[in-house]
Amino acid sequence: MNEKQKRNKKVLAHIEAMISGYKALMRYTPEEIEEFSKDEKPVTPLEMLECDNSPIEERLLVIFGDDVEAIPIENKKKLALELAWLALPIFENRHPKDKRPRKALEALEKNSIIEANNYISGFEALDGTYTSILADKINVDSSAAAVDCIICVVSADIHTGHSDVAYATAALSAYSAFVFAYNDKRKIVDKIKEYLK
Repeated sequence: MNEKQKRNKKVLAHIEAMISGYKALMRYTPEEIEEFSKDEKPVTPLEMLECDNSPIEERLLVIFGDDVEAIPIENKKKLALELAWLALPIFENRHPKDKRPRKALEALEKNSIIEANNYISGFEALDGTYTSILADKINVDSSAAAVDCIICVVSADIHTGHSDVAYATAALSAYSAFVFAYNDKRKIVDKIKEYLK
């Protein structure tokens, strides 16, 4: 195993431990764990984001979580809003007359959370799909993914105690929208990279 493969294995183990606790390390041999500890270089948020061996939803949960502090708290909302604006045209291409998601984002930008929430009310069941599960494994409607991103951004402002999960889910939904609309797995990842400290 070369150095890059060893490093990738350590990054994967780190993500798994952050998601499932340190019991996730039980799948590694004592020799592998010893090898991880020899590598004293901390795992970076960028390495976690680029770790293709880990599901995208796990990578985003770790990166948006408080434990890693990969994205400063003040930038999480700004990033989530940018992702929602990127995803919005995917929804509008399919539903050109429905301006509620756009109006919700415009209201959020003015810090009018109640108004934003009023615009997205009732969207939870759009096309019968929530996109925040298994983004790479389930074929979902790209417009549902786009509106799910917007719902999550609005929800993060309403349910502040769960905002990290809401922002991570918004990022995952935007990612899903781009994958299913354009087969593009890089656009959202590259946007998130701009915010990693």
